[in-house]
Amino acid sequence: MNQDSSVNGVYYHKKDYAGLVRRVVIALIDMTVVLFILMLAASMSFMIDPEEKKFDQILFYSALILSYLYLVLLKRSLGTPGYWLTGVRIVDLSGNRPSVIRMTGRFLWLIVSPLSLGFDLVWLTSEETRQTLRDKIVGTYVIKKKVLPAGSGRQTIKVLSVMGLYLRLREVERSKG
Repeated sequence: MNQDSSVNGVYYHKKDYAGLVRRVVIALIDMTVVLFILMLAASMSFMIDPEEKKFDQILFYSALILSYLYLVLLKRSLGTPGYWLTGVRIVDLSGNRPSVIRMTGRFLWLIVSPLSLGFDLVWLTSEETRQTLRDKIVGTYVIKKKVLPAGSGRQTIKVLSVMGLYLRLREVERSKG
């Protein structure tokens, strides 16, 4: 990533970002729905393979596909029930709907590191933007639904050291005022 001074982004007031309580509520609601999806996938797998010869494979792939549709495509377009009930939406650093690629990155972060959800919730408590680590990595904010940006600034590259890893992340510079 090159530092490009022509790329601008937006930032919000601290109260406009989804905080810990909202994020926990969202996680509980969405995990409940995902568990329901997994049960649906198990039922579908059994209907497809009643003799259970390839039950595990069918269950794994159907659960993966259904979870992707829910946590990426639905969350990106309409939001999930967790987002609806807590009154939040997800945006990129420019304040726009995030791309499918960004949302896929968020999804992959959960798959690669399933315990990251707890780490993410702790991480966001120390962030002014209340971003989880995966939000920082993919460049997204979770904000209240009807808020407007508090300002705009240049997107810059920040190097962040996390548990021995050095990550180059985009951030929006806040005006000094």
